[in-house]
Amino acid sequence: MGQSSNLTIKEAVQSFNRLLAAKNPASSINYFNSFFKDLTRIKNSNNHSAIVFSLFNRLGLAKTDRVLPSPDICTYSIFIDYCNRINQPGLGLIFFGRFIKDGQRANASLFTPLLKGLCKNGEIEKAEELLRNMFSQGLQPDVVSYSTLINGLCKNGEIEKAEELLHHMFSQGPQPDVVTYNTLIDGLCKNGETEKAEVLLRDMFSQGPQPNVVTYITLINGLCKNGEIEKAEELLRHMFSQGLQPDVLTCTILVDGFCKKGLLDKALEMLEYMVSKGIEPNVVTYYSVMDSLCKKGEIIKALVLLHIMKSRDGSK
Repeated sequence: MGQSSNLTIKEAVQSFNRLLAAKNPASSINYFNSFFKDLTRIKNSNNHSAIVFSLFNRLGLAKTDRVLPSPDICTYSIFIDYCNRINQPGLGLIFFGRFIKDGQRANASLFTPLLKGLCKNGEIEKAEELLRNMFSQGLQPDVVSYSTLINGLCKNGEIEKAEELLHHMFSQGPQPDVVTYNTLIDGLCKNGETEKAEVLLRDMFSQGPQPNVVTYITLINGLCKNGEIEKAEELLRHMFSQGLQPDVLTCTILVDGFCKKGLLDKALEMLEYMVSKGIEPNVVTYYSVMDSLCKKGEIIKALVLLHIMKSRDGSK
């Protein structure tokens, strides 16, 4: 089918009919999978999903003088992923049920998109049940499956369950990766549990995986929002010592945190530190400091900073 995203639905159906009619040799399931993968990515077509599902059914019901291939795990993965993209994870579960009914054995790669779709739709209980289903079938969830559910639990405010899932990974495997840790650290920070997030960071240092830029930025932002500015500053400097560079947003949050605590000298020091590390302050960074300077009655310093901001902006 090739560049089918540029085709119309009518052209796609014609392409499908040619696959059905092919002889010597008949089309293999790989051809159909390639077709379905392209078909599900055609955008903005009327009745698109209805046609997509009807073509899947035609593959199994078509009457020809040849034996047509049966949908395989790749076919079902394509359709489950499609159901997620159209925000219909329930339909994904129906495809999964049909897959099992066909007598095929699932693996982690089929469960992960199901978990992702359910979590995205806020159906966390169903996602948990699905994970238990994996265990009952003797399947080992992969790290992506675990991370997906941990993310869903965190977004649903079920932090304790997310922590339990992490501990289950430690005892049963697979070992969590940096995405797993970052996801839980983010959930803990948003729940105001920065101390627990710091413990996870220390665990990463002691047993791996090593934290990345996202790990540091997430915890720094969490500390700032929790009013723990000094800890956030210390972590930022540690981040630099590890050869990692924060973004301007993270530094701006830290600058703003100092301003709100009335630590103007610290805010100005951080501003200089940003420039020395090649992180260009933006308008929000400067205005946070200028606003605090004005409120403190230090108008001259605020005007000097305004001049610096304009001169830097003009030099770009």
